[in-house]
Amino acid sequence: MNDNLTMNGVTFALSFKDQAGSERRDASRGVNLPCVMSVKNQPYTDSKTKVKGQRTVLRFDRYKVASTGTIVPVSAYLVTTIPEDGLIVDEDVNDVLAHIRGCLNAPTDVTNPGLNLATSLFINKEL
Repeated sequence: MNDNLTMNGVTFALSFKDQAGSERRDASRGVNLPCVMSVKNQPYTDSKTKVKGQRTVLRFDRYKVASTGTIVPVSAYLVTTIPEDGLIVDEDVNDVLAHIRGCLNAPTDVTNPGLNLATSLFINKEL
C-alpha cells in the first residue's frame, strides 16, 4: 500500500506503520479536526471452528466540533476476518466486500446497482 492515499479529494498522509497496522491523517480542515484512516491487523482463532485467520480493521474518523464546543469523532469501521485456508481466495473476500459496497453506493448504471442505503441504515435507522 502507498504511504499517502488520496480518496474523494482527501489526502491521507502516513503518520506511522508497523507490523500491526498503520495510520494516515488529513489535516486540511486543521490539525484539531483531522480525518484519520487506520488499518490494524491481528491473527485470530475462530472460537467455534478453531480455524486460524487474519482479522483486519479499516477505520475512518472525522473529527468535528459538536454543539457543546467539544471535538468529537464520527467513526466508521470495517472488520474482515479471513480464514487461513488455501480454498479461501481473493475473490471470496472481494465478493463479501462487494455486498457492503452495494448496500452503500448510489446506483450509477446496470454494472453498479447500488442500493444507496447509507442514510437509511446509519442516520434514519430504518433497517
